Amino acid sequence: MKVFLFAVLFMSSGLFACSKDLNKELEAGQVPAIVNNTLMARFPDAIDLHWVKKQNAYEADFRLAFTDYAALIDGTGKLVMYKKFVNGTDLPKSIAEVLQSDFATYRIEDLEKVNKAGQVFYQVQLEKESQEVKQVFSAEGQPNNKVTYWD
Repeated sequence: MKVFLFAVLFMSSGLFACSKDLNKELEAGQVPAIVNNTLMARFPDAIDLHWVKKQNAYEADFRLAFTDYAALIDGTGKLVMYKKFVNGTDLPKSIAEVLQSDFATYRIEDLEKVNKAGQVFYQVQLEKESQEVKQVFSAEGQPNNKVTYWD
């Protein structure tokens, strides 16, 4: 019985370790050259670079011209999407109006401009007491529920 329990615990710890690898931080040398080359070609002045392995892609978090960015690059070196943190003055007027009318009692936690396949979206994280709302908007200010919020 003890051997059986030990085997179950051992196998469970292996499954837990595998699940942690889905968002595993990587050293620069662990990132495939094709992935790193894609990032450096698109963002040659990136600094403070940190890599995370996300399932079938690599996420790079970095700074560029005093702004925080993130880029998602697949294993073949294709830039899937990237985002940069923006402030309220960088939001299109239509989105600012929606936030003022529909979320006036919420505090803006994060504002990000996302470029995915040549299309621009804005994602906003809002908080009020224990409530949190994450919403993606088109560049024209329309809520877009077809695009998943990128954490």
